[in-house]
Amino acid sequence: MVARHEECDYGAALLHYLTTGDNLGDPWYDRNFADSVGVSLPKARAIVDKQISDCDAQYDWAEAGRVAATSARAAESSREQAAARLHEEEIDNCAAIGATYDETWGWCNSTVAGNPSGKPGSDCANAHVQAVSGAEMARELKHEAQWYPGCFPTG
Repeated sequence: MVARHEECDYGAALLHYLTTGDNLGDPWYDRNFADSVGVSLPKARAIVDKQISDCDAQYDWAEAGRVAATSARAAESSREQAAARLHEEEIDNCAAIGATYDETWGWCNSTVAGNPSGKPGSDCANAHVQAVSGAEMARELKHEAQWYPGCFPTG
């Protein structure tokens, strides 16, 4: 069997050990295969093949883990970038209607002072809309204008 990973390419040395008992100065062979020294050549080849296969499988598994970790980091980075873009878009959406973005609640607060309509309970300090854009923002502004007229002058 040919090893797929360089680290597992010790089949010839292991076969030499199994057939001769000569560890070539590496005690790892004695620790792991001393009981198999002197087995028949077909049995020795089977042991070598299994060892290489097991070694390759371990390196495959480790590589898969590294790839998965890299992929997870890339996905997290992508999510963070998307969240940052959304946050900037929300801030821009608020600025487009003359409002400020509320970092705590994630909505647009009116910057108009007081109660321009004079309608009881319609102080602009309480006026806010979702930090959306386009037609959705138009709906938000129309709805909010019923309760807080004049608090979002661009709406």
